[in-house]
Amino acid sequence: MYAVLLRFSANKAQASEHMAGHQDWIRRGMEDGVFLLVGSIRPGQGGAILAD
Repeated sequence: MYAVLLRFSANKAQASEHMAGHQDWIRRGMEDGVFLLVGSIRPGQGGAILAD
């Protein structure tokens, strides 16, 4: 089991350009059973994933 912490990089302003692809990646991970839990750390800070 892995705990994955995702943080925004210095070019955070560009995050919205990649959000649709990121959400698809999260959805596929959940559907495949690889990601067990996904959520935000703090709004605008990043997120966390519990993966198996």
